[in-house]
Amino acid sequence: MTGEPCIGVEHRPHCYLCGSPGNRLYGGLRDGLYNAPGRWNLSSCRRCGLVWLDPRPLPEEIWKTYGTYCTHSAAPSGSSPRLARLRNRIGEAVLATCYGYERNRGDTPLRGIPAGLCRAAFVRDIYGIPIMGLRAAWRGRLLDVGCGDGAFLARMNRLGWETVGVEPDAKAADRAKAHFGVDVIAGTLDQADFPDGSFDAITLSHVVEHLAEPAETLRRCWQLLRKGGRIMVTSPNAQSLGHRIFREHWRGLEVPRHLLIFSLHTLRRMAADAGFATAALRTSARGAHALYLESRLLKAGKWTENPWPRAGGRLKMESLLFQLLEEAVGAVRKTAGEELFFEGIKP
Repeated sequence: MTGEPCIGVEHRPHCYLCGSPGNRLYGGLRDGLYNAPGRWNLSSCRRCGLVWLDPRPLPEEIWKTYGTYCTHSAAPSGSSPRLARLRNRIGEAVLATCYGYERNRGDTPLRGIPAGLCRAAFVRDIYGIPIMGLRAAWRGRLLDVGCGDGAFLARMNRLGWETVGVEPDAKAADRAKAHFGVDVIAGTLDQADFPDGSFDAITLSHVVEHLAEPAETLRRCWQLLRKGGRIMVTSPNAQSLGHRIFREHWRGLEVPRHLLIFSLHTLRRMAADAGFATAALRTSARGAHALYLESRLLKAGKWTENPWPRAGGRLKMESLLFQLLEEAVGAVRKTAGEELFFEGIKP
């Protein structure tokens, strides 16, 4: 950070994963989302491809970067009630067809929704990644690290999981308890003090990029899982098509809250070093339209909270066309998706 000593920082000139010296990728970036003070630089590793913030906020200062940040709050989609009902019905069909979650007997029959549509990769990701790819056959005790407002925990409860969350933002943890009645511990994973081997699955949805020591967190998750337990991780993809196009204006960078931006290679390496066997590792174009729209607004200096319903028709059409483009490119170039998805198993 240069010129504005509002947040204490520490220099990180070497790659977090392999120790190689970093090369300047972008410099003098401002927080166009939530107006955290300062200008920030990003470095990249020539050897492994990791991207990181250098310098970055001191651990005791990082709270200052989250001043107006709303943890895991879901913005309204702007969909009509009829379209929302159709989306819900398709979602129920995907969860039943691809993930084994039986529907309640009183639910409306899913007539007219073919199984082939449910199994299409882009449809499966739209509904499967929000449940972190967890299948009904794996049900047991689930820990969500960085659980935010608790909506995910509540949903997984309804799907038959026994859930608990950890959330460092005390306000978000209180909101989760009040709104959803879920079990949430306000604090870090280490502060939660769970016994080893006490979970069947652990999820980290867009969490590892916020952590100063994500490798240590993954190693702790390995300890907390039972043998054969699964860890599910999502994170922005440093090699995505959107990043290649928008560069320093790409929404996934989110300086200064995102301390590390991973790729398929670097996420696999970090998980393997923590002891996990890779069951699935891929990118997804889910949400590429939203990333395009927000990146366009950031580039123009016009980003606003909940931008999709407020955007013009032309920009929305461009965003949807970009979604189709990324789906097509992703069929050939597996690194193209905006989001990384990792499923690991404790051997």
